[in-house]
Amino acid sequence: MSNGAWKVAGVKVKYCLSELTPTRCRLHIATHLVVVVIAFNLAKLILITLILFGNCLDWDPLVTIGDAIASFIKRPDPNTRGMCLLATEEIMECWGSERPLPQEYRLHSGRWASAVSTGRWIVAICFYAKYSAQLTFPHRIAATLSILICLLAWAIYSLPRSSLGADGFKSVWSLGVGKISPYTLISTWDVPSAGDAAVVCLVFLTNLPQAVFSFLYLLLNGIITTMVATREWTNYADAIPKALRVSFPKRGQRSTFFLQLPYRYSLPLIISSVLMHWLISQSFFMVQMIEIRTWESQEDQEDIEVTDITTTAGYSPMAMFLAGIVLLIVISTIARLGGFRFKEGMPLTGSCSVGIAAACHTFEKTSSRRPVTWGVVVPANRTPDGAGHCSFSNKRVDLPDPGSRYA
Repeated sequence: MSNGAWKVAGVKVKYCLSELTPTRCRLHIATHLVVVVIAFNLAKLILITLILFGNCLDWDPLVTIGDAIASFIKRPDPNTRGMCLLATEEIMECWGSERPLPQEYRLHSGRWASAVSTGRWIVAICFYAKYSAQLTFPHRIAATLSILICLLAWAIYSLPRSSLGADGFKSVWSLGVGKISPYTLISTWDVPSAGDAAVVCLVFLTNLPQAVFSFLYLLLNGIITTMVATREWTNYADAIPKALRVSFPKRGQRSTFFLQLPYRYSLPLIISSVLMHWLISQSFFMVQMIEIRTWESQEDQEDIEVTDITTTAGYSPMAMFLAGIVLLIVISTIARLGGFRFKEGMPLTGSCSVGIAAACHTFEKTSSRRPVTWGVVVPANRTPDGAGHCSFSNKRVDLPDPGSRYA
């Protein structure tokens, strides 16, 4: 900062004097927030205790694709009989009407994105979903990057020019990530700035982005889980039978993944989530300014001290920009995964239990505790009506013949 550019109320300042004072440590506790946190943790503890010791656990759950397959092999659903080639959308269209006629087999080789419902995709990419049909993938990335650059430019433009100079990005970078600066404090808003009301209000406002991202993380996690689960489903259309992956494996079955996803998906997702939460906490945060005024009384020669506490919020332009970059990388990676193709063979059901049930009308000797594969168990040329049947089997089976009918 130039020594000739400092003015207060229009008056040029020649120099300033400062005095070293002893540091003072204080601990501020918002009692209302402490009570709320204790109450929620107590409720969570009670629920966990009831689940563990109250016989609330279902030892035959439907959590994974393997759980659903094992359940429907053991107890077939009569409402989906004769629908072995129908995908989820086709089953829902004919649900409640007359049983569909035998279907002609066509090779299914959809993309990973097709396993996720349209509603999920719209919510996940709502910030550019309006133009998703007109823009290619690289153009979407360029559009999002342009938005991030514009936001950073606006943050640079909003900072005082006389205080930071004209070297734009370098000045913003000098503010650091998550550091408190008088230039990035918010003062032009109608929010309480003193007392417990200010603390509660600012804690709520500064943590609101954390809640929004937590919702987005659950949404993205669900998208990846659905795509990976559908990939596992289509891999059963293989000549070599595979053991089912279930929640509580028995002999001949496989256990679930530790984090419900393979490590190559779960670990990057968790690391990016931790990084995003940290960057968000450094982007928008609560600030308390404690002003202590001390002077000596002329009457009794004793020091008089007055303390004023002002509560507001601060922001960090660089942290905001870095959080946007990380989020862009995560969403771009998921979108790229959605472009992969599934293995040809099985109808795509996603995580829909109705679609899974339609493919599990097996023969009586088929066991879920032995490796299974999906394919033709009754050839089309061996039935009076020319309609074969596809299902899971413990034996090696072939894929349906394109053009043949199955029910």
